[in-house]
Amino acid sequence: MSQFAQLTADRRQEMAFCRRASFAHVAHAVEIVHLRRVVLGFFSQVKQGIVHLLERIADPRLQALVDDVANAIQKLANLLAGRRRPLSEVDDFA
Repeated sequence: MSQFAQLTADRRQEMAFCRRASFAHVAHAVEIVHLRRVVLGFFSQVKQGIVHLLERIADPRLQALVDDVANAIQKLANLLAGRRRPLSEVDDFA
């Protein structure tokens, strides 16, 4: 085989390897992107589970606090309403 033919064959083989390597790089990049999505999806589900757990723990306590505040406001309103005099009893000129 002549030297030119050998160089041409070597160059073709090198180009074939480069194409295969390029495809391998693209496949690897796609795999990495997919794995990142899987991992991010997993962490998103873990985060959502923690949020739901905290909501289940905190909601009854917050509701009790809101109810206590509402009761206190209602008691204060009742107290203030009891001290109020009807307009018919108010005598500004006396």
